[in-house]
Amino acid sequence: MPIAMPSMPAPALALALLGAFGLAIAPVVHSAPTIEAIESTCAKTIQPDSCKHVLLANMAAGSPEVNSVPLMSLQVAAKLAKMANGFANARLTTDPHPAKCLANCIDDIHRVAKAFEGLPVEAIKPGDEAGVLSFSSEFRATCGEDCPKPIPERTEDERATRDKFVGVMRAIGVMQDLFITKTW
Repeated sequence: MPIAMPSMPAPALALALLGAFGLAIAPVVHSAPTIEAIESTCAKTIQPDSCKHVLLANMAAGSPEVNSVPLMSLQVAAKLAKMANGFANARLTTDPHPAKCLANCIDDIHRVAKAFEGLPVEAIKPGDEAGVLSFSSEFRATCGEDCPKPIPERTEDERATRDKFVGVMRAIGVMQDLFITKTW
């Protein structure tokens, strides 16, 4: 004996079927680390305050695909290095032969940015940190060595470029701290 089906318009039937089966085939959604995850993970590091400050100030640099705090720190350092490199290149455009103080900082920024070159910033995965960690442990900065005058007496370009470099190095320090202390 045939079963009688209630009549339902095609669009409503399609929606009902999607609703019924939608839960079974829902895509996996990743989310970037939360504030709580960052604070909790940073609390286990050698320099928790610096870790929290750098990562919380740069939460927008993270992406949903990167869902661990250590990998987020790598992503933040890579993005800051890329931005600082753009800033340094702009400085060279305005003055192709800068003073030694500024030239050293620009050179250091270029060396750091080169270490992050080729890193898939939006899709960082475990293991991507290896090359950057070895570079950062051997890196010797010259930025600031040829700036003997007190900081307030430096030119605006010197201060701004050094600030960009210091920001990148702080992010690299946080990244090293998270990976070396194995906080995950």
